[in-house]
Amino acid sequence: MIHDKDRKRLTASASRSSMNSEDLLKNAFEEEPMKQARFKQYVHYLKRGLSFPRPLDLTTLEWEQELSDFQNILPPELRSLLPEVRMRQKPLVRIDIAAPIADVLKSKFTSSSGASSSSKVSTTPLLLRFAL
Repeated sequence: MIHDKDRKRLTASASRSSMNSEDLLKNAFEEEPMKQARFKQYVHYLKRGLSFPRPLDLTTLEWEQELSDFQNILPPELRSLLPEVRMRQKPLVRIDIAAPIADVLKSKFTSSSGASSSSKVSTTPLLLRFAL
């Protein structure tokens, strides 16, 4: 029930906005190449539904500021993915429930540091070890 003229105008507007958002993503931080590279990685992670980890060369405050810069520049179609990514960052189980389970699992397995003491060769013959 949309006229052809209106349909053409809508498609032209949509293509212009998608081109603008692509240009914006490619050239958002031209004056800062490292920040631009991090922004491209951030967008890549966001499209996959993952949270982008803090780079080691940035402090927590710098990273929080950069994240807010990134989120302010995002086009609406990518900004709509943020709540889902934030939800995935939360742990699946509360720590008070998971801690006892983790302790039980730790007691079931040996660590690699214990391997050196168990790697000593026993002088007991193999048949005697099974008989004991």
